[in-house]
Amino acid sequence: MTNQQFSSRNHAATYVQGRLSPPSELIDTVLDYLREGCKPNENGLWPIAVDVGAGSGQSTFLLKDHFTNILGVDISEAQIDEANKRNQFSNISFKVSPAESIPVEDNSVSLVTASQCVHWFDLPKFYQELDRMLVPGGVFAAIFYTASPIKTTEDAKMNQLAEVVEKAFDDLTDMGLWDQRVIDLYHSYYTDLPSPFNTNVKHDFICPISYSCENYLNYIKSWSGYNKLAEKDPEKAKLFIDNIIEKLKSILGTEDVLPVQIQVVYKFFLAMSRK
Repeated sequence: MTNQQFSSRNHAATYVQGRLSPPSELIDTVLDYLREGCKPNENGLWPIAVDVGAGSGQSTFLLKDHFTNILGVDISEAQIDEANKRNQFSNISFKVSPAESIPVEDNSVSLVTASQCVHWFDLPKFYQELDRMLVPGGVFAAIFYTASPIKTTEDAKMNQLAEVVEKAFDDLTDMGLWDQRVIDLYHSYYTDLPSPFNTNVKHDFICPISYSCENYLNYIKSWSGYNKLAEKDPEKAKLFIDNIIEKLKSILGTEDVLPVQIQVVYKFFLAMSRK
């Protein structure tokens, strides 16, 4: 069954603040691939999409204009509560559900998406569920991303900021707080993800953005490794973040680092398969 990593309400609230949605170009690529094997109706809509491991709806809401009904599911009740707070669309609903047992009918779903979560699933059981849900020609799209300050030869500060993030990830690794599947994924970018069907198409997208230090710290706080540390030793988790803040102050030359904007590059990796 799906590994439950993001169940606390504090963590779910941080997840909303620290995680971005995939770029529109990625969603367009998914829909173009879907259209090749599964045509929409005369209004340009497909019947049903399911976003698995939906969290607070970062990917779910991007599908609103393309499907008659969209279901976002997550094993975390706290995440679903956050998603429902944000939901303003009549064709989107959210339910608490594991990835391996989703409350939809057989052969009823045109698209299944899963963003930054497939590594937590029981893949054989989830792939059986995909085969049950998807219509012939339906598509499964798995999305993974990383986010780091942009390294550049023209700005030594940005390189130092990137090194701070890399050190934070490595420190959590040294503490044994990352699941091995996450470490493997971090280094492979889903290139080793087995395909549920015979087809397998992959793309990547580079998205540089301006991000406040406060939002980037929330991104770090949304990491599963940090979440484990916060549950195990709250004081040590606070010191972990305080140490990062002190490094940011030194690099950026200011005591008030939270509102400072830094350049971050999101790297999105997309793997798709058609039934």
